[in-house]
Amino acid sequence: MTDTHTGLPHDLPLAKVRIYKQGVWWYWEHPCVWRPASTPYNSYPCVSHATALQGALRHLERCA
Repeated sequence: MTDTHTGLPHDLPLAKVRIYKQGVWWYWEHPCVWRPASTPYNSYPCVSHATALQGALRHLERCA
């Protein structure tokens, strides 16, 4: 589920990171190369879109 409150997508297609809102929390997920494709790496609940984005970017720096 992509948040549509702003009308802008919150997906980052080049890095294949998905940022989405579920209930009151924000999450991100990434299909890591080292994990099976059916189980993407998921974040813990984040309080805002900006926090989820920061976590996703930190993960991408370490994920190879």
